Amino acid sequence: MNRLTNFAAITILLLAGCQQKEEVKTVENKPVAVKTTHVVKKNYAPELSLTGTFCAFKEANLGTALPGKVEKIFYPKGARVNKGELLVQLSEEMLIQAQIEHDAIQTDFEKIARLKEKGSVTEQDYDHLKAKLDASEAKVKMLRKNTEIRAPFSGVIADYLVQEGENYLFSPNLEAGYSFTSGIVSLMQINRLIFKADINEKDLKKIKRGMHATIYTDVYPGKKFEATVSFIEPALNMLTHSATIELSVNNGNQILKPGMFGKAQLKLPEDSARFVPQQAVVQQPGTGNNYVFAVKNNTAERHNVNLVKIIGEEAIIDGLAEGTEIIVTGKNKVQEGQELAIKN
Repeated sequence: MNRLTNFAAITILLLAGCQQKEEVKTVENKPVAVKTTHVVKKNYAPELSLTGTFCAFKEANLGTALPGKVEKIFYPKGARVNKGELLVQLSEEMLIQAQIEHDAIQTDFEKIARLKEKGSVTEQDYDHLKAKLDASEAKVKMLRKNTEIRAPFSGVIADYLVQEGENYLFSPNLEAGYSFTSGIVSLMQINRLIFKADINEKDLKKIKRGMHATIYTDVYPGKKFEATVSFIEPALNMLTHSATIELSVNNGNQILKPGMFGKAQLKLPEDSARFVPQQAVVQQPGTGNNYVFAVKNNTAERHNVNLVKIIGEEAIIDGLAEGTEIIVTGKNKVQEGQELAIKN
């Protein structure tokens, strides 16, 4: 009797288990409610992001062709000067000596000129002294030019490489950011700046002179600086396969400084692309792969896509044709081949 009872109990449990499995199977096959949309192709204004550094619009290390002692510096470092202003005076010993020699030759020439009128000297003697006078005048002008340094353009005195009382000798300057020249004073024009950035060869064809850009800095968060592309390097770096481009930036208030770091957004010509809602794109955990679920015969079909760019709440993708129906809401509940209940 007990054996019959146990057998009946086991039979009932097995039947109940089968029924539960059947119920689970029924639940698993139940269509999942989702909301869908379609891949849309439309025009947009693409942007290119670049990082770079601000540089002076013009810069020069000013010196003289001849060595000499720095007698006087007329402006402090950081002063703004105008084109043509005298910045540095050097010693004039050689100039004074040359001027004395010139004055003596000038006196002799005036005498021989009077004698020539009377026919007392030959044309050859006259021409010889005239040539000597011309050479003396040129020497005085050259020495006078090398006893003073004037600003070749309006700008700011960035630094003095030689101080008052020191002797100036020609020597190459290797300090980063300056020209490979010797000098006494460094002058920079910073009411306009050049923003230099490197651009990859694949993006180079998109850049044209005159193209508009907006530059942002960490120093002035939220503040925009407008710029235009002024120069594109004609040759690429052989190692990085990139080229340097220059953007001209107005800096009238001079709050930007050479050496500052910035991020530029270049507005590229209008283009077209395929857009989907950003939330429709799923990133596969542990990888950089992205995919979406498309709808085919009312079932879910997984498609790998290339995520090109995210713009606001939309994503630009490659890998799906325009008009393809995709799942937006409920995608985390579905699997490949899952039957769908579309609730748009």
